[in-house]
Amino acid sequence: MIDISYDKLFSVELLHKYSADDVCNDFTIIPSTATKQLLSNYRIKVRQNGNILNAWINLDPTALRSTPFVKKPFIIPQEGLRLTFFMVLNNPLFFNYTNLPAANNNGNMYYFTNRNINNSNSKNFLTNNLKGFATGTYSFEDLIVNGGSVYQSLKNNNITTLPADLSDISSWRQVLYPDPNHPDSNIPDPNFFMSSEDLLRWMPSVSQLVSATPTTILVEDDNSNLVLTKTINPSFPLDISGLIPGKYFLTIGANPQISIYLNDELSNTQVFGVIDILVESTLTTGYKILNSADSSLLSPAYSIYFLNRATIWKYKFISTNNSVTITDSTDFYQFAQPSTPTSPTTILSQFAIPLSETPLTTLTLNGKSPPSPTADRFSKDPDDTNTKPVLFSEIFLNY
Repeated sequence: MIDISYDKLFSVELLHKYSADDVCNDFTIIPSTATKQLLSNYRIKVRQNGNILNAWINLDPTALRSTPFVKKPFIIPQEGLRLTFFMVLNNPLFFNYTNLPAANNNGNMYYFTNRNINNSNSKNFLTNNLKGFATGTYSFEDLIVNGGSVYQSLKNNNITTLPADLSDISSWRQVLYPDPNHPDSNIPDPNFFMSSEDLLRWMPSVSQLVSATPTTILVEDDNSNLVLTKTINPSFPLDISGLIPGKYFLTIGANPQISIYLNDELSNTQVFGVIDILVESTLTTGYKILNSADSSLLSPAYSIYFLNRATIWKYKFISTNNSVTITDSTDFYQFAQPSTPTSPTTILSQFAIPLSETPLTTLTLNGKSPPSPTADRFSKDPDDTNTKPVLFSEIFLNY
């Protein structure tokens, strides 16, 4: 009887704060062509179950029969092995309720890897670390972390000078989380979310370099090791096809260094992002796949967490009624008519409110509970002065 056993090599879960259950089912995750061959070579099976990608590997039966038994791959993945997966977005409304600018493989894409050591709340995130709060100018929906808590900028040209007051709810949104010990209250969310820090530029391995003079290019790998330096003559192609697919840092002449991703398979594939999982003994606990001592499985669980978008909620009535009001039983969210009343009546939230599948039940409109906005309708502020929140969610009421 042949003993064929598999166990988990790693898993990747996709989470979204907009969802009532935190689950993100908006993507299909597929291996690259090169990775499909590697999966076959190492007897690895990958399956996506809803929001989770699981990778299982064939175990060594001799190690399983040893005392004590060891869960060890039958074919041990070599050091430096890279498994690449493409994230294909299936939901056209995704960017309506997600705190992200759109990206595409014609210019930009998102990149996730277990080289990003970024763990919190018992989760091993594949996303880059968020920037710490500092003096500077922030754009609408920029994310920062301060004291372990995540904040979102609610304005464009959000100029801050330390020490700044992050409790200004018209300028900053602190990302909150239901208190497990007190369900009726919230605490700072301990999770870390993906952001523009995960954005980089996709490039083909051969591209035209526009330059009037001979130009030196430098390419460093993801560990900042110089892997290529060459001089390109005017109107000649930039050929870096000798490099294996992956993330690199490119410097062209005196221009600032940029992050790029090389993979010619993406030239014909529209993807949201790429996940690179590497077998490296130098990774820390929670990110390393194999035990350095005996090559046994560590079975790490990785996470990618999307933050929900916050918008100004605009309630629009079919009639003019200057006495209509919306109140919040928690006294946190404030609503008012515009300084110049409109006809029919319009009531606005005084700062951005996060969108969620779970309705906001603390609001009262003349003794009734008004609906929360849906993700299929929002508009840009027609009077945007680069200081207001950019987006409105419109709710039409038959009042």
